[in-house]
Amino acid sequence: MKTVQRIIFILGLLLSVIFFVYTLAFSTGWALGESFGDFYDQAQIANHKIYEWGLWTLIFAGGNLLFHSHTNRKFYIINLICIGVSVFFMIQTANVTLANVPPLKPLYEALNIDPMSQFVFLIVTSLNMSEYSTLVFDFGVFLAYALYFEAAILVLFSVYKVSQQTNKLSVLRQKNAIHHGGESSEEPRQ
Repeated sequence: MKTVQRIIFILGLLLSVIFFVYTLAFSTGWALGESFGDFYDQAQIANHKIYEWGLWTLIFAGGNLLFHSHTNRKFYIINLICIGVSVFFMIQTANVTLANVPPLKPLYEALNIDPMSQFVFLIVTSLNMSEYSTLVFDFGVFLAYALYFEAAILVLFSVYKVSQQTNKLSVLRQKNAIHHGGESSEEPRQ
């Protein structure tokens, strides 16, 4: 189970890093494209929102490792708090991404680029060594659902871990009560 625990928390950090890098690269493809009008403005707004949420998600996913949630045999209150905040930020980051990134795709597809702007568009896409592509929007949606999945896995694993700890504690209390003269299931000897 220890290996599974490590994988879950390291995967959470890795996913957070990938999402954060995605936010940094999100609008690189049209960074020089102020002539793209409303699309450019909306893309900048979306990029700022997902960047902020992605940064906090990364910080708390790193916090899970900082407080050894990936290796602790027992979860302490700080582990549970950090996991809870991490889950909150993963879910909120996914919500913000799904609310802001998919609506940009039709705006991008509907760009009516005049001949002068066409030149800028070609320069921008050439600088990024790419062609006209909407993959960046689809990848954002994929990452949002991956964040939902990781948040669910963190919750399920944490519930499992706490229930295991509670069961062990209950068994130890019963053994302790029997050992120190508490109720016993054996008949008294005569």
